[in-house]
Amino acid sequence: MGAYGLRLSTMDMARLGYLYLRKGKWEGGQILSEGWIAESTRKQMPIPTEFQTPGINDAYGYLWWTMWYGEHSAYSAIGYNGQRICVIPDYDLVIVFTGTGGGPDVEHLPIITDCILGAIKK
Repeated sequence: MGAYGLRLSTMDMARLGYLYLRKGKWEGGQILSEGWIAESTRKQMPIPTEFQTPGINDAYGYLWWTMWYGEHSAYSAIGYNGQRICVIPDYDLVIVFTGTGGGPDVEHLPIITDCILGAIKK
């Protein structure tokens, strides 16, 4: 199951994020359809506003959570105990978390928004 049980290295997680960032292309070949990438990373199931945490779970696609960081759309694969692959196309960026935080996903927000995105000059 995609939600748990995968055994991926940090590099494998980054590769998966990069494959999606590149719209299914890998080393010159299209290995996932661009249509599937677009459909799986857009809002398929809205989350009621009272249960949303901006930057965490604005909506759900197909195995990807969709969200916004300011005006920048993003999507994340969120796994057990703080595991996360976050793709932010506007920044051409993949962020991978492999720590076992065990806490709420809100812990990732200041790292992404303040430390990483805050350090990037566009």
